[in-house]
Amino acid sequence: MIRYFAGKAAAYIVRNDPSADYEVLEYGYDVLFQEAGVTILTLLLALPLGLFFHIAVSLAAYNILRLCAGGIHANHRVVCVLTSIVIMFGPSVIFGKLGVTLPLIAIPSLYVAGVVMLLFYAPADTETKPIQYLPTRKRMKIISIAWLSVLYAAAFALHGRFPDYSAVLAVMPFIVKSILMKAALAN
Repeated sequence: MIRYFAGKAAAYIVRNDPSADYEVLEYGYDVLFQEAGVTILTLLLALPLGLFFHIAVSLAAYNILRLCAGGIHANHRVVCVLTSIVIMFGPSVIFGKLGVTLPLIAIPSLYVAGVVMLLFYAPADTETKPIQYLPTRKRMKIISIAWLSVLYAAAFALHGRFPDYSAVLAVMPFIVKSILMKAALAN
C-alpha cells in the first residue's frame, strides 16, 4: 500500500515536471511514507505506556544520528517496523519505566567509544548506494560527530535531574553506532 501511494505521488510530480526522475521520487516517497508510518505508530504505542517523551527523545537522537552516520537497512518492511519499535522502546522501558540508572562515568566512556566508531566507520553506505564523493563523506562524518557531541553533552547535563532521559540519550547513539559498524563491516 505504501508503494502504491509513493508511486502516485511520484507520478504526480513527473506529470508536472517531466525532467523529474520517477524511480528516484518513488523510492524517496516510499522511504518517507514508511518512516512517517513507523514514527506515528511508535508514538501512538508510547502514549498508553506513559513513554511518549522518552520515545520522542529516542526518535530524535536515533534518526538524526542515523541520517548522518548511515547504517544497515532491513530487507523487509515488517522486520524494519519491528526492529525500529524494539530499538525505540528498549532504552525507554529500561530507563524510563524500570528505573535502571546509568552511572555517570558511563556517559564519557560511551562518548569516547562513539567518536572512535564514527571516525572509523561513518558514514556507512551500502554497495547499492555508495557515497563516493569525498567531501560529502567528510561532511557526514563531521556532522555525525558534532551531533554525537550534542547528545552526550545533553546526557551529561541531564544526569543529575533527569537520569532516565540522560540514559536514553547516552544509549541510543550506541545502538546507532552498532548498526553503523555492522553495515561497514558487511561491505
